[in-house]
Amino acid sequence: MDENSRNILDKLICSSTLDADLLNQFPHALMLINQNRIFLKTNKSANELGVKVGHFCWDTFGQCASIPEQDKAIFQSTGKPPKEGTKCLFCHADQALALKCEQKKEVIVGETVWDTYWIPVGHDTFLHFGIQVQIN
Repeated sequence: MDENSRNILDKLICSSTLDADLLNQFPHALMLINQNRIFLKTNKSANELGVKVGHFCWDTFGQCASIPEQDKAIFQSTGKPPKEGTKCLFCHADQALALKCEQKKEVIVGETVWDTYWIPVGHDTFLHFGIQVQIN
């Protein structure tokens, strides 16, 4: 992650309001998500990718591509997630929240490699983003 992105993130984490102008300075799609996987705030880059506040992250951002197949079938037939919830198979949000520290994972989506981050900013909220690092 470049130094400018790290500085913006540090300011956001220290901010109690997560100011929209500061969110929009971050050069990648940036999302504030709660432990139930619902978007609370997003920046302009995320909005341009179809992210919608109030929706599940695995739905509007992930387009159900990375959740378990049985969960996808339930959601497609009922419009609701399974009773116990669902998440992307590579998601590290629970670890970030439990350990109260940043989690990072390299994720391959199609032909693209992403450095993906989950950064806790409260007891039940985290910032989530990915930085494209390679196209195969």
